[in-house]
Amino acid sequence: MTRGIILYHTGRKLAVRLAVCLHTLRKYYSGPVTLLNEGDESRAITEPMCDKYDISLKEVSFKDSGQRGAVFINATLCHLHTPYDTTLWLDVDTLTRGDFWTPMFEAAERSDFAICQISNWTVGGKIAKRLEPWRKIYGDWVDSAKGDGAAINCGLFAFTERSKLMRDWYKLASPALKDQEICKRYPDETCCQLILHRYNHEIMSHNYNYHCRADRGPIEDVKLVHYCGSKHCRITDEGKYQHHSELWYDAFDEIRDSIPKKWISWDRQLKQNLEKHDG
Repeated sequence: MTRGIILYHTGRKLAVRLAVCLHTLRKYYSGPVTLLNEGDESRAITEPMCDKYDISLKEVSFKDSGQRGAVFINATLCHLHTPYDTTLWLDVDTLTRGDFWTPMFEAAERSDFAICQISNWTVGGKIAKRLEPWRKIYGDWVDSAKGDGAAINCGLFAFTERSKLMRDWYKLASPALKDQEICKRYPDETCCQLILHRYNHEIMSHNYNYHCRADRGPIEDVKLVHYCGSKHCRITDEGKYQHHSELWYDAFDEIRDSIPKKWISWDRQLKQNLEKHDG
């Protein structure tokens, strides 16, 4: 049985985040990695990084790309492109601090699908509000998904080739592309939250996918920090690093000399905050 990690990159604005992601991942993980690349613009970024970090590069073309929300929906099709029996999907806006893959692989092999809770959130409040627009498509499925169950984050998930959830996810999520109200808030993740209780799965600790803003707990045992929403590099005007961005900058500084300046110019948040970091 083969195990491996896959990532997806398209466009150019996440180039620096991808570099930090791969740099920190390879500090701890020496196993197989495949990067799904979409488009020539992206390939000019990903090809040299894959050579540097011993990563397989696979060109993909998702049929919905270009539509609003498609970059999220594309994640629901990753099972069609993985070369592994057990696969771990990893967002590129992450920073590795330890072994998150072994427990995720093991959980997926027990239950076919494994995903992490976001902080200590449950499917109420903000998450319940995100689900509500899906009522137009799936009716009382929304009611059955709400409650005290764990709220999840799709920046990291693991699955086996047996996973029925993975086979059904795109079919159930893709109608969101036709409705801007539904599509504007992470349609892959919200759909997964909606359907998760209908499939075999395991909920894993947020320490394997620590949300840099939502999580408030200690970071000492955290194995992966997830800087979703361009929060990787935020610094206040007073010079205070926000959302554990000091960890991201430490990794960035380790490889900064190898990063083309134009990549930095493509990352609007980094461009705005870098001067504060440099003091």
